[in-house]
Amino acid sequence: MYQSQIIVLLVLVPLLLAQSTKMCYSCQGNCTVTSDVTECLSPDDKCYACEDSQNGFVIQSKDCISSILAESLCNGNSKCYTCDYDLCNTIVDPGAKNCYVCIDECSEPPQQHNCQEVLTASETRIVKAACLSYTIQNGDEVTVSKGCIHDDSVIRSTCFTIGHVFPHITCKMCDSDLCNGETVPEKVTTVDECYYCVQDCVEPLQTQKCVDVVGEGVSTKCAALEFTSGG
Repeated sequence: MYQSQIIVLLVLVPLLLAQSTKMCYSCQGNCTVTSDVTECLSPDDKCYACEDSQNGFVIQSKDCISSILAESLCNGNSKCYTCDYDLCNTIVDPGAKNCYVCIDECSEPPQQHNCQEVLTASETRIVKAACLSYTIQNGDEVTVSKGCIHDDSVIRSTCFTIGHVFPHITCKMCDSDLCNGETVPEKVTTVDECYYCVQDCVEPLQTQKCVDVVGEGVSTKCAALEFTSGG
């Protein structure tokens, strides 16, 4: 008897869990300060977060929504998304939805990733996404990487300042769909050593190492200037 009850219990528990309804954040108007928590009516319902502009006013909303209505809720609105687990509608603006992605070498057109899926898997929560484009110049060789990245102030600041510290690195972040699809920069020819002279350029000329003049990590070329003065 006890064995049969245990078997029935083991069968019922997964069914009950599968039928449990979701909990979602709920608010209307301004959702940046606080949000209530509400229980959805149906196990198939989803959570959503949305921001829209009407007559110059920004209106935000979070709540439960039926799975049927969820399919068309965000049409044409980049600041809108639906999600399918408890309290997943934490932020209103999910940022970029899709970004180009490639590592070191970007053939045109590069592949695309859904940032919400990629970052939710790595962050275990929905975060605001941005598209990243990261270029490294090493002599005449250029490597380019692109992809989705968590959009927060620390990461943006690091991306902005890294080019000032390392001039051979370029980092760009943007927050609209497929905004990191600019053309891969052309390879730049750089030199290590040039002939050097001032006023009296008589052969054989002296040579000068470019790194001694401009420092490490800077692309260089040789130059020759001729000035004529007098009448």
